[in-house]
Formats: sequence, C-alpha cells, structure tokens
Amino acid sequence: MKEEEKKIRLEKLTCRRLDRLRWLKSCCEQAIKCAQETLKKIDSEGLNNNYSCNHDIQKWSERIHRTSYELWLLSDVQRLVEDGVEKITVVVEEEPDKKQILSIPKEKNETN
Repeated sequence: MKEEEKKIRLEKLTCRRLDRLRWLKSCCEQAIKCAQETLKKIDSEGLNNNYSCNHDIQKWSERIHRTSYELWLLSDVQRLVEDGVEKITVVVEEEPDKKQILSIPKEKNETN
C-alpha cells in the first residue's frame, strides 16, 4: 500500500471514528435522560405510575452497545491499515444445525 493511499484510508477511518464517538456520546446522554425521567416518576408517583416494558432506555442502551462495538472494530481496522495490511482473511463459523422438532402422532386408543 502506498503511503498516500494509507494516509487517505487513515483519515477516512479517523473521521468515521469521530462520527461514531459523537453518536456514542449522544446515546449516553439520552440514556441518562431516560433514567433521570424514570427516577423522577418513581419519586413522585411510586407504584401509581404505569411503567412500560417498552422503555426507551433499552433502545439507547442497545445503540450504546452497537456503537461501542463499532468503535472497537474501527480501531482494529485502523491498526491494520497502519501496519500496511491490505487484505484481511475472515473465517466465519456457521451455526450448528438446529435440532429438528419431530411431532409424533398419538396412537389411537384400542377402546375408541
């Protein structure tokens, strides 16, 4: 890999990482906001409030998790580019065959 090409790739990776970092911060702020709102409801309404199982905190925490994972991957890719690696071989492990569920018909009772 030529130095100029390497420099361009590293700049693109850095921009992507900064973008993801800003998104991660935003998601964290939203998760904190959701948690603070819930704490206020707990303090003010206690058991009289209707607490939803579809709480927004789950959405934000999943986004935090995915973005953190992406940042981790991007940092690995950046290290590979810095080392001049042009091609990466990826081995994908396939899921083992799912167990088949067999339904066995009931035998008729002889008295029927």
